[in-house]
Formats: sequence, structure tokens, C-alpha cells
Amino acid sequence: MFDLNARIRVFQQSLDSATFEAFGSDKVSQDEDTEMGNAREVEEAIRDLEAKLAQIISETNKMELEFQSEQNFHMQEQKVLDDLKHRISLMESVMEGSKELQELAMQTSRLEEACSSLGEKLQQKCICPSCQHDNVEMLGGIIQTSS
Repeated sequence: MFDLNARIRVFQQSLDSATFEAFGSDKVSQDEDTEMGNAREVEEAIRDLEAKLAQIISETNKMELEFQSEQNFHMQEQKVLDDLKHRISLMESVMEGSKELQELAMQTSRLEEACSSLGEKLQQKCICPSCQHDNVEMLGGIIQTSS
């Protein structure tokens, strides 16, 4: 962009100097050949300036297209970045859920061990210490009548 601005300034300066050369001289020439020569020089200067202007416009259009493509690329990259951030967020949520599930599985395992241990203790308490008879069946009847 700075390069383009510099070119425009140079173009304006050359336009000013050509205008000054063509119209700024105080000498009035009475010779028609001289006037025709000046007119040709002015026309040539105008053509040169028009060519420079066309070139600058062409370069400006080219730079605008380049800018648009860079802007489109930036927008696409921003979309990709946003998608990746969303995926990371989802992965973190899944990891947290997985940890909670593992903790619940460990709690279930501990509860099963406790239940099993209590079952063994109950079974040991249902054995008569003197005759070693298993009274678990009687315990089952007591539980059913109390319910």
C-alpha cells in the first residue's frame, strides 16, 4: 500500500511538472511551429501520464485482488481455528465425563466388596457356635415375615 501511495505521489508530481512546463512559462511564442511542437510535447506528456495512470490502476486492481484472496484465506483459517477450539472443548468434556465414570466404577467396586464382606459376616453369624449348624434358611424366613 505504501508503495502504491509513493507511486501516486510521483505521478502527481510528474503531472504538476508537465503542467507547469506546458502552461507555466511566461514566454509567448509567436512562431506557429514552436506552438505545434509544444502542443505535441503536451500531448505526449498526457499520453505518458495516461499510460502511467492505467498502469497504477492495473496494479491497484491486482493488489485489491491479492488483498481479497488474503482476506478469504484469513477467514478460512479463522474458521478452522474456531472448529479446533470447539473440538478441544468437546474433548475436555469427554475426558471429564470419563474420569467421573471411572470414579463411579471404583465406588461401585468398593460397594460390591463391602456388600460381599457383609454377606460373609452374616453367613458366619448364622452358624451356631456350639453345633456348627447353618441357620441361614431361618434368617430368610424372618426377613420375609418382617417385610
